[in-house]
Amino acid sequence: MQDLFAEIPSYLPLAMAPLLLLLIAPHASGGTRVAFAAVLGLGALGLGVAAILGASDVCHVAVRNPFLHPDRNEPVVYVMDAVVAAGWQWPLVAAFFLLVPAWQLVRLRHRRAGPPHPVRYALLLTVWWFAARLALEKTAAPEALTWAVGVAIPTLLILPFFGGWCGSRGLGFRRFALALLDLALLQRALVAVWSYVATTGQLGTHLDMSSIEKITMPMFGAHDFSGPGDHATAQWFWTVVLPQLTLWIAFTVVAGLVLGAPAFFLAKRRGYEDFSTTIRR
Repeated sequence: MQDLFAEIPSYLPLAMAPLLLLLIAPHASGGTRVAFAAVLGLGALGLGVAAILGASDVCHVAVRNPFLHPDRNEPVVYVMDAVVAAGWQWPLVAAFFLLVPAWQLVRLRHRRAGPPHPVRYALLLTVWWFAARLALEKTAAPEALTWAVGVAIPTLLILPFFGGWCGSRGLGFRRFALALLDLALLQRALVAVWSYVATTGQLGTHLDMSSIEKITMPMFGAHDFSGPGDHATAQWFWTVVLPQLTLWIAFTVVAGLVLGAPAFFLAKRRGYEDFSTTIRR
């Protein structure tokens, strides 16, 4: 997996730039939102050209996920899904995930600038980028690109804005922390629900745990699913539910306090009007 993680940074601008525009957009003027929509549209156009150029290609991608193996006591890369797709498919899927928010920016260009509801807007963006990852995995997009989208990496970009939205809307620090907890719970519930569907239905993606036979989960011990019988629910519970609803929630809340607190206190101090005027300039 070292080669994969070395490649992810090269895809981060492609994955994070659209998200950054959507994070700024609620504070921007109508003209700026239209400009953002144009940027997203140009990105979709570029992906359309890539689809045409890759129309004759066939992409083979092994969707992988690393876990600890109990017999080796070291990370083992499991192949969760093997995807074969025409080379035009994933660029068109990526273009779709740019064009829909571009259309929304144009449609809502006259909406008054202001901080969105922190949990609702952050969750909306999470759902969109998570759906993008699943769709890109099923159309054999470059593996490093799929790892750059999803939930974890986009959330790190969302959290500073999340703190600013909470402060701009006048929330106290306790309510800010509780809002972070709400967001983390909803994000990880989303991941767990999809993983259950993917695992029990053997639908693929990185959250289909049906191929895992033996595993060691930090804090949750070693588990063997290689015996006779249907182990889908147990595979899902030990590999996804427990870590997602404990470790990942704790990580999100702590990261939110670290990354979001400065923006929270800055927004509380300056007030929203000052904040949005600065962005519009």
